[in-house]
Amino acid sequence: MTEQSSQSETACRVALPVWKDRLSPVFESCSRYLLVDCRHQEILGRSGRDCIGLDQFGRVLVLFEEQANLLICGAITHVTLNIIQAQGILIKPFITGKTESVLQAYLQGQLDSPRYWLPGCGRRRGRRFRGGW
Repeated sequence: MTEQSSQSETACRVALPVWKDRLSPVFESCSRYLLVDCRHQEILGRSGRDCIGLDQFGRVLVLFEEQANLLICGAITHVTLNIIQAQGILIKPFITGKTESVLQAYLQGQLDSPRYWLPGCGRRRGRRFRGGW
């Protein structure tokens, strides 16, 4: 195995749809993406990408162009979710909170905490969304 393929197996590009300083409550209404390259609990780099004026398909295309491996988002329509999953991108939906707090919770493996659950999205009593996780 080459060093390059070894790095790609452990590195991840996480996309977080943002509205103001929070994770966008609805994926299709985000104003931009925060894109974070990370490996294990370490941030390797970060960048942003504007989404203003894009429809849901334009937002999906940005994820594909930016080579995101994982989308952490709030609510998302089934149509959009299916398109994203078809591109091989994992999804952790129904998450809420300030963007930096959500990012740190992801890096520390704490996104399952009720603190980050979007209210009313079926996460009570152990139920989980049958999407990407």
